[in-house]
Amino acid sequence: PNGPHDAVFVSGIDDAIAAVSNEAFLFDPASGTVAPAGTLGLPRAFHTATLLPTGQVLIAGGISLATLEPIPQVEIYDPFAGRFTPGPALQAPRARHQATLMQPSASQYLVLFTGGEGSPTTWEMYDPSATGSAVVSSGNLHTARWNHADVLVTKGLKGLHDAVYVAGGENGDGVVDTVEFFDAAVLQHVPPTQTMPRGGRTLLSATFNKKRGFVFFAGGFSDRSKKNAVRDVELFALDASSDPLGLV
Repeated sequence: PNGPHDAVFVSGIDDAIAAVSNEAFLFDPASGTVAPAGTLGLPRAFHTATLLPTGQVLIAGGISLATLEPIPQVEIYDPFAGRFTPGPALQAPRARHQATLMQPSASQYLVLFTGGEGSPTTWEMYDPSATGSAVVSSGNLHTARWNHADVLVTKGLKGLHDAVYVAGGENGDGVVDTVEFFDAAVLQHVPPTQTMPRGGRTLLSATFNKKRGFVFFAGGFSDRSKKNAVRDVELFALDASSDPLGLV
């Protein structure tokens, strides 16, 4: 915050849950240097770290080292003060979930949390600026999922709403092959779902290309054992004639 460069916030975990660290670091890509950024109040793994417009970082959920279970606790990292402070808890414990920043207006920003172990069938909308209860709204997903991918699609194409794709992942029944949507314009879950034509995948990546008008789903695994990596890429076109999105 005090220099000319952006930095990347990293809160790390080891492969073994028993070795989870509460250390945090700032990586500066311009200089290639890593510097300590304080310590989390709770050691955790498989959490989310969301950069807020204020420059703060929202750390949410994860697996607790103390209980080895998903937790709802939230911490906020202040880069100006260089410390973590507790924030209002999530409505539900979550780990291996997704968190997506949305700005319904110039003066408001919210974070959408979806799925995750601990509460795989739900979503909740969280207001990081709240001092009391921070959950603005919540509801149910069509499909339980964790290790999925969420990607924000921003308007700019004719007839297109801001929306969040919630895609793939896994649950107790296996790997998930559906995509469902959250309409960011009205902050509501949208009933229709679509199927990924090349089959389900978990631990996939998702990227929105606004210029081309596509969402790219890439990689991941086709099974819960994580032994069969997926080489395929799927492209979802943004179709202004459908509500809210269309598939090619």
